Amino acid sequence: MNEVIEVTQAEFEENFEEYMDKIEKGKQYFMIRMPDGRAVAAVPALDIAYKEWYDMMTNHDDAP
Repeated sequence: MNEVIEVTQAEFEENFEEYMDKIEKGKQYFMIRMPDGRAVAAVPALDIAYKEWYDMMTNHDDAP
């Protein structure tokens, strides 16, 4: 797995295109830290196991 680099939400938003290029072209991983302490992972789309993600989002029994 690649090293995960932590950046603030403000840094990410300020340099959005640069970070997106690093993610998609450079295959870098980022953890975007929100002001309230939560974090969001930003990783190349192709690094996500699509079938596993799709199954996780569609195969559940918590819908009304």
